[in-house]
Amino acid sequence: MYKLKTKIIVLLGLSLAIPLMLNAQQHVGSSVKAKTVFRYSPSILTSGEKVNITYNPEVGAAKPQVPVKGSVYIFKNFSWHGYDLPLVKTDTGYISSYLLPEGTAMVAYRFAIGDSIDRGARFPHAMVVYGPGQKMNPGGYVEWGLFRSRNFEGLMSPIVAPEALIEPKVLMQLWIPREFGNPLVKRNMFFEMANGIKVYLPKQKADSILFKAGEEIVNLPDVTEKEMITVQRVYESILQSQSLTDSLNQLILKKYPDGLAHRLKLIKAIYLEMNAEKRVKLWDEFIAAYPPETFPFSDYVNPTLSFRSFFMNAYYGVANIRFQKHELKKVGELAANAPFGMVGYFYNHYVTFPFRAPVPVITEKEALVLSKYITDVLLKRIQKADLLDRGILAPSEWSVQEMKANAYVFIHHSELLSNAGQFDNALKLMDQLKPFVGYKNIEFNTLYAKLLHHFGKTAEVTGFVTEAVKLNTASPEMVELLKISYIKKKGSANGFDAYYTAMRPVLSLKEKQDKLKAAMVRLPAINFSLENLTGKKVDLRELKGKIVVLDFWASWCFPCKEAMPAMQMLVNKYEPSGDVYFLFIATLEHSPNYKKLINDFLAAKKYNFNVLYDKEDPAIKRLGLTFNQYAAQLKLSGIPQKVIIDQNGMVRWVAGGFSGDLIALTDEVSYIVDELKKEKHN
Repeated sequence: MYKLKTKIIVLLGLSLAIPLMLNAQQHVGSSVKAKTVFRYSPSILTSGEKVNITYNPEVGAAKPQVPVKGSVYIFKNFSWHGYDLPLVKTDTGYISSYLLPEGTAMVAYRFAIGDSIDRGARFPHAMVVYGPGQKMNPGGYVEWGLFRSRNFEGLMSPIVAPEALIEPKVLMQLWIPREFGNPLVKRNMFFEMANGIKVYLPKQKADSILFKAGEEIVNLPDVTEKEMITVQRVYESILQSQSLTDSLNQLILKKYPDGLAHRLKLIKAIYLEMNAEKRVKLWDEFIAAYPPETFPFSDYVNPTLSFRSFFMNAYYGVANIRFQKHELKKVGELAANAPFGMVGYFYNHYVTFPFRAPVPVITEKEALVLSKYITDVLLKRIQKADLLDRGILAPSEWSVQEMKANAYVFIHHSELLSNAGQFDNALKLMDQLKPFVGYKNIEFNTLYAKLLHHFGKTAEVTGFVTEAVKLNTASPEMVELLKISYIKKKGSANGFDAYYTAMRPVLSLKEKQDKLKAAMVRLPAINFSLENLTGKKVDLRELKGKIVVLDFWASWCFPCKEAMPAMQMLVNKYEPSGDVYFLFIATLEHSPNYKKLINDFLAAKKYNFNVLYDKEDPAIKRLGLTFNQYAAQLKLSGIPQKVIIDQNGMVRWVAGGFSGDLIALTDEVSYIVDELKKEKHN
């Protein structure tokens, strides 16, 4: 401790100069894409006093019609909270005035210019705040360094730009020493400071400093249980000393026999319990004794207090058991009470995945009931913007972030509503989502266009799909809806192809085509003879002189099936000519009932595909012989895989996986097929 104090004294003069230097530099900030001017007054901020802000995106940074929104983040009582910052547009820029709360140690700002975020660059839009008599409010110096550093999980604060990152050396030499000797700062920021000390100092020295500091905190007469647990976490995760951890844990349990440490111990026991019935029983007893209304779950996922994985895996484990027993109401209740970041997991694992499985685990009606429960929870919590949920973000930032992050939930729920005939509710939810993802999400765009079409809103369908096509975010189904609107207006489909092509981004098409041409190959195709759905043999050798498109897929493969609307569009476009054949080779099937699964899927989706069953590969004892032969030759990895063979029996193009962009897939296959047709004629 003596050496650390000495270092503090040596650096004291420099440390005191830094905030003044930063304050001067903060008059002009910059973003990555465009210069901006950010000013504040007075030059030295004092908590409890008024602050004036001016923010002016320069010419080129934002068009006049693009809205500019601001957020202010207050670091007070050793935690950050975000608030919306009202901005008034003037001739000199956007201005705002507000009162800094008493006790504020640091303040930071972010500005949203349309979809772009300005967080400053090397220097954030942030500054330390003083108390009465120009004395630093506790934690300001340390936090200035910490929020520009990577935390225990390797992440930076979302309110600063990556360019603002400082090295552990700077954090340790300039910021942590300035307040490490302050007991109030130490007991509230020990875990964060300990990580910085451990990263920079030699192990023996860091361990000695942190052990002594931990002892000082634990021996405080008014020490709290959470402060003791934080010290324990430092001993366990940062010092990695099991003996110190166990010793302190015993002391905490003795001092607080029914406290947080005891609850964490019970959660770990639930997590480790392998018997399903016992695990559920332990969980029910735990919740009865410690209801979340009184004992918030947020404590169990706070990395400074616990290993969050114990709680999360215990929670998910109980939910899995409930789901397997078909206790869907209880699964929904678990989702409603879960820490916000876990709710999306519930939707994926108990609605999306089970319903879209080759053999759905739940019916569409059950999926809709559970989907509505979880969707209502999400919307309510997003709109409420509870402080525990949103953390550092301002309420408006929180709603934008979470509506975007959970878009897949709302889209899938709208799809279920639509399938159930609840079109009004489906469109209402999609309208609610549109400001956050409209035109940017192909899945959203497709469903939204279909709903507009259902209600006969032809003009809106045309306008929406046209904009999506221009942005290259339209699906084949949307193009078909556009064609229907075109025919309705023009009386026929004549001229539609030219109309559609003209609205597409030309440069984007040219760039893609150049890349596709460069990626073409010329390798001999491996011959095969496989049975189709009716038992008829299809021999590749008999198709010489034709272009053959192979699609390796499986009934269990979600991305394979997601790409099939594009493949159906391609089949409709090329097969009638008789010179292009599409063969959908079902391979790597797991289920003994794969033939029924395939036929049921094709019937449900109304696909008219020529499906072939791959032969069994003795090496893996399931379908896969043809695919594995092609995989070995073409260095393929997994499915889906598209392989295009030319009229001479040569493989000319290969593409694996599916990006989710149906139009891109149709473009790619169409371009290769058209190029091969040209080659034949030339």
